[in-house]
Amino acid sequence: MAWFRRPKAVRVEFMDADTGKSLFKTDSPPGQLPESFAKPTTVQIEGHEYDVIRAEPADAASTLKSGRLRLWVRKRVFVPLNRILFSLPTITDRLPSVVEAPPKGEFFEFHEDDWRQVELVSDQVLEAVDAELAEVSHVHREARVEWGWSRMHVRREPARPLGDTRIPLDQLRARFRTDVRRFDGLRLKGEGGLVEGGFAFETGSLLVLYGQEQRGILTCCGIVPRAAPADVRPLAEFCAHAGLWLVDWCRAERLPADPEAFGRYFGD
Repeated sequence: MAWFRRPKAVRVEFMDADTGKSLFKTDSPPGQLPESFAKPTTVQIEGHEYDVIRAEPADAASTLKSGRLRLWVRKRVFVPLNRILFSLPTITDRLPSVVEAPPKGEFFEFHEDDWRQVELVSDQVLEAVDAELAEVSHVHREARVEWGWSRMHVRREPARPLGDTRIPLDQLRARFRTDVRRFDGLRLKGEGGLVEGGFAFETGSLLVLYGQEQRGILTCCGIVPRAAPADVRPLAEFCAHAGLWLVDWCRAERLPADPEAFGRYFGD
């Protein structure tokens, strides 16, 4: 039967996880060691908290056999809440639901923070839009710092950006030239599935329109704001026909369906 003598103390060496240099060594009673370092573990060193990045051996049984333990640690840095900066002044509180993705296909991907940051809204919901834009403008005035914003506004409205307007997706696509590139679906980066009811297509000038539809009717429509003049006018004309405005939430701008206004916006 295999057995070993339980050591009175385990020699623990602390290593800097970034430089690989030894910080110091100490003796620790065996009873103070965790059963395993597989889960995130912190240790106190001279009154400061350190995260254990790696351990050799990784479990207490092996450590007790050898009587030695080496821990690679990194000091925790606590940032005061008033020093945390946001890279965006606003995001929406509603992310789309996700469904299982097919094994193959060409999908348009985007970061979740970009969802509905530039979008089309109905003139039916302008009151809610303007209230949210006022909050974003306040963030720009009061919370803008050199490298970001000290706080962020989370938008809850409009929950239905197109209101009761029934706009067929095919009608939107038909406004652009024949060299429209259709994607097979819409995917959030880092997610395995696709946006439920998601669509995306790219025009000849690389203007991307994306969003969700239900039975061929748009429920929301976002824009990746890059376009050549050839696609600015058709988009403006479509918005004028459907009673839509273009909203850039991060810039706190609401644009009327006017080719000149759209031209200035997409030309910036």
